[in-house]
Amino acid sequence: MNLKLQIISISFSFFYGIFLSFLISLQYKFLFESKKIIRIIGNFIFSLDMALIYFLLMKKINYGEIHPLFYVLIFLGYIFSYRKIQIFMSRRLKRP
Repeated sequence: MNLKLQIISISFSFFYGIFLSFLISLQYKFLFESKKIIRIIGNFIFSLDMALIYFLLMKKINYGEIHPLFYVLIFLGYIFSYRKIQIFMSRRLKRP
């Protein structure tokens, strides 16, 4: 894999982590605060969809080569976005 393709894949993985964090925060009530059977089915479908979207897009970008670094960057993107959402929500809640 050449350098340009690696940089695109790394950037995509980071931004996919941000996207994933955003979707989880939007779906929080449905994924974590509903009846048990709905939570199980919803989590399964949500996880399957997110994994499928990631792998299909990675197949388009770099022919489906997945390195462990890409998973680390998804996690870092998720953590980065999660922190930003917490800061944004805490500022929003403090204002009268």
